[in-house]
Amino acid sequence: MSQQPHNYIPPKLEDFKKECHCQHCNKTQPATPTAIKNGTFIMICPSCALSFDIHIPPQKKQETQMTTRCCDSGCNCTDYRPTGGFIICQCGHSGAIHMVSHDAVREWWEKPKTLKSQVRSDSEYYKIAQTHDDL
Repeated sequence: MSQQPHNYIPPKLEDFKKECHCQHCNKTQPATPTAIKNGTFIMICPSCALSFDIHIPPQKKQETQMTTRCCDSGCNCTDYRPTGGFIICQCGHSGAIHMVSHDAVREWWEKPKTLKSQVRSDSEYYKIAQTHDDL
C-alpha cells in the first residue's frame, strides 16, 4: 500500500498555515504542521495537545469476496456438496475441511483528503488541494 498513484502530488509543510483553530479548546493560535511516516500531515494544538489530520494521501482500498474450498484433498474446487459430515467435490475428491479465503475482487485508490481551510491560499498546492475530498 505504500506506492501512490502516478498522478498524486504530495504537499509540502510550507503549503499549510502556521496556525490552527482547535475544535476542542476553541482557540485559534500558532501551531506547526507535522508530517508523519505514511504521508499524512497533522496539526497538534499547543494548548490541549489534540492532534488532527490536515492531509491524508490517497489510500488503496480493496473489496474482497469470501470463498470456500475443499482443502483436505489438495484440490481447489469450489463446487462441492456436503455428504454426512464430509464434502465431495465436483472433481470426485472427498474431504472434511473447508478452506476459507478472502479473494480480492476489486482494487481502487481513494482520493487524497485535505483540510482545505488549513492550506495557505498563496501556496502552489492550493489549487491541487481544491480537487481533494475535504476532511
